Amino acid sequence: MMLLGAVAACLAALVAAGGSPTTPPSDFHLAGDYVLGGLFSLHSEVVSSLPPSPSQVPICREYKLKLVSYSYLQAMRFAVEEINNSSTLLPRVSLGYEIVDVCYLTNTIHPHLYFLSDNRSQLEVQTNYTHYQPRVVAVIGPDSSSAAVTAAHLLSLFLVPQITFSATTQALSDSRAFPVAFRTIPSTEQQITVILKLLQRFGWNWVIILSSDDDYGRQNLQKLRAQATWPCIAFQEIIPVEGANQEDSGIQQQMEDIVHKIVHSTAKVVIVLSLELPLLAFFSKVIQQNVTGLVWIASEAWAVDPSLHSIVNLASIGTIFGVAAQEVPIPGLASFRVRLPSSPTEGAGAQDAPETCNQDCEQCLPTTRLYDKKIQEVGNRIDFNVYSAVYVVAHALHQLLVCDRPEGCQKKRVYPWQVNPV
Repeated sequence: MMLLGAVAACLAALVAAGGSPTTPPSDFHLAGDYVLGGLFSLHSEVVSSLPPSPSQVPICREYKLKLVSYSYLQAMRFAVEEINNSSTLLPRVSLGYEIVDVCYLTNTIHPHLYFLSDNRSQLEVQTNYTHYQPRVVAVIGPDSSSAAVTAAHLLSLFLVPQITFSATTQALSDSRAFPVAFRTIPSTEQQITVILKLLQRFGWNWVIILSSDDDYGRQNLQKLRAQATWPCIAFQEIIPVEGANQEDSGIQQQMEDIVHKIVHSTAKVVIVLSLELPLLAFFSKVIQQNVTGLVWIASEAWAVDPSLHSIVNLASIGTIFGVAAQEVPIPGLASFRVRLPSSPTEGAGAQDAPETCNQDCEQCLPTTRLYDKKIQEVGNRIDFNVYSAVYVVAHALHQLLVCDRPEGCQKKRVYPWQVNPV
């Protein structure tokens, strides 16, 4: 407990530093007896142009809108509303949520400090946190592997359950390091196994491997090299990750060099292990250099991403095979995703932080309606993972609160360590 107390002291100092009036609590709110934390990348930027002050949360709207993440967020809200409207799973009690835009990797720490603090925005140093009650009983997300591992390091110290919906990193499978980290998406190893079976099925034994210059790319590449005794690799390259300076001549030249090597290679199958953000610029270079007739194998992070598949003339580069989570229908989600707030007071505090993509969705909702058809074409894949994550917590609460009684759930104080999703 001494180590935990020391860590808590550091966190308490950070909470105090982060408690400035410029720090909005969360972007989406719903009161409830048991509150879930949600972390989604409504906006995304690989590298911020100006690092934020340690005491200030970044203004996420300055980054690019990440449309699919708004869909994921709506899946969480939909699941909570569905459970609250049901009389079977959690009768007589309600779920609430506090949801924060983590801006991909830019705003990773502040939301966790907010979730771990109490209702007075304090995280007191204690020798025993058995009876400590933070704002949330569990956290859904975040989406990227790097952010999910960062979250797991903090949340596991306080035994706050974390259910990730799209982070495939194998690190979260280490139950000794992260005893309360769970996920509703297959791990990296399963993805690599599928890719190798695809190569074997078609007899593709001469390939090019590209991976992004980040944790996701490196981990997937490591697993591929560890599992594969074949195919033969023509060459492998690292796709540079663009930052705020989109015109960085060095990065542009690196991408052009990679495309040049692809064009002059005898290999016609390209495995791309990358998040979607670095690929927007990369595939633009591929199209510019008139690369055609290749087979591209997409990792799950970009296989069905609508922002990439909307690139003009993308189909000209060849055939794209992708690994993706199974599509599972969620009746009612499509209409919920594009609806207006049901009442002006839904999510009290929506107007407190007008600089965010908040409950009223001034930026998100119109854009979602515009691209709703494309989102529906992607299918409820990661959306179902988010939806399932909420239900995982709800079923754990169902057991904990003895909700099978005729009079409904036994409403009582719940500490996060008591919520066991297993």
